[in-house]
Amino acid sequence: MNKIVEFFDEKLSPIASKISAQRHLIAIRDGLILTMPLMIVGSIIIIFSSDFPIPAWGTFITGLFPTWDDFIWGVVFQSTMSLAALIAVMGIAYSLAKSYKEEGIVASVLAVSAFFLIQNGADGVWQSGALGAEGLFLAIITAMAVAEIYVKVVKSGLVIKLPDSVPVAISRSFVALVPGAIIIVLFALIHVGFAMTSYGTAGNFIVTILQAPLVAVSASYLGAMVTSFFISIFWCFGLHGDLIVNAVAGPLQTAGLLANIEAFRASGDIVNIAVEGFQSLFLNVGGTGGTLGLAIVCAFFSKSKQLKLVGRLSLGPGIFNINEPIVFGLPIVMNPILIIPYLFSPLIVATVTYFAMSLGLVHKIVAAVPWTTPVFFAGFLSTGGDWKAVVLQAVNFLIVIVIYYPFIKMWDKKQYALEQSSAE
Repeated sequence: MNKIVEFFDEKLSPIASKISAQRHLIAIRDGLILTMPLMIVGSIIIIFSSDFPIPAWGTFITGLFPTWDDFIWGVVFQSTMSLAALIAVMGIAYSLAKSYKEEGIVASVLAVSAFFLIQNGADGVWQSGALGAEGLFLAIITAMAVAEIYVKVVKSGLVIKLPDSVPVAISRSFVALVPGAIIIVLFALIHVGFAMTSYGTAGNFIVTILQAPLVAVSASYLGAMVTSFFISIFWCFGLHGDLIVNAVAGPLQTAGLLANIEAFRASGDIVNIAVEGFQSLFLNVGGTGGTLGLAIVCAFFSKSKQLKLVGRLSLGPGIFNINEPIVFGLPIVMNPILIIPYLFSPLIVATVTYFAMSLGLVHKIVAAVPWTTPVFFAGFLSTGGDWKAVVLQAVNFLIVIVIYYPFIKMWDKKQYALEQSSAE
């Protein structure tokens, strides 16, 4: 165990720290977080369309408001989740420019203009989903490219500087002229270039070549297992696994969820399984590693005073999927006994959840739900109101308890013996 810890500290920990602190990944994370309010509010509202899995609701609401579904999908959806890529391009460009201590709002405006330039078809017609699910990867690439160009041009001094007597707002607008012109011309040329190909737009090219294949891998069984394993392994050594892994996997999972929502809207086949919410809502009940079940075992089935106390203190936060008290309080970190179930229980539960959804036993995730949403509510809402998702969460919860039980009893026996020897 000591050799493993030493290897992790010397080799992997520095790499993980660099990944979590990388400015471009942070900008992507912050930009996507900016889309969450719209996604969550929009998701919860569209759940209550006439397709809600309680027939009486559909009959009632369409009888009261015959155009209810037109309002839900034509107004609410188009004003919230259909704008995810547009909001992301603004947020990512702003965050990246600010990380260089340059004007974030200017970079944000230029990124929006560039995004419209290369997403728009040669005939001026917008494709469905261009500002939403299908445009997400292009939004990320455009935002980072525009912010980098803007920052480099400004720092090079290739800007129009006005006297100090000129108001700051006017001076800033002139500073943006040269980098803005360079960016617009460059992206106009990109637009023309793609218009001459079979793809038509840069958006179609990115979706076909990059976004669709990567999302498919991320949403697959292998993607779910790899993501879950690395999140847990980083936590085992005291690093925030969710932040590190989701810096890379997060955009893919968000794109997968948005694609599911678009398919749900069109009453088409929902194909993506391991999307945003799969890990946090179904695998990690109580936090990474499914530690709410562990907290219950500690609180009510252990002899050690320390374990009882940590378990009881962890129950409240665990309901909202916050588990730092138990991860560092037992501890799980660097604990050779508890690391085993902590690593493998999410993998077993991931297998159960993935195949329950792939076989159609439980509806796939079609709504963005905050990761702090308590168990059962989270499953019901995220699957569009499927009661079987609640049953699946309950099954996962029991599986995790069964897995943890023998290991926590071993740790409890050891800690109880130490407490007894200290009392003598």
